[in-house]
Amino acid sequence: KQWADLCKTFLQEARWNHNNITPSFEDYFENAWRSVSGCLILTQAYFLLAESITEQEIDLLQSYHEILRWPSIIFRLCNDLGTSSAEISSGK
Repeated sequence: KQWADLCKTFLQEARWNHNNITPSFEDYFENAWRSVSGCLILTQAYFLLAESITEQEIDLLQSYHEILRWPSIIFRLCNDLGTSSAEISSGK
């Protein structure tokens, strides 16, 4: 599910870029927190570190539980802050 979702978010960003569209803050951020790959990284780390995993935990991970969303938002903000100067200079 996460990949597929990751591909969809990358595709949405590509559409916005190709069509020269500036999305609303809400639309951008709803897409952006997924495209930073935080969910993928955090899920992999969880499976590597957990001694046992219940079916309920897997269900929560698949439904983008808040424990994945908020760190991903932080990752996205850090990424955007790190690239903002270059994007402003290039006119993006």
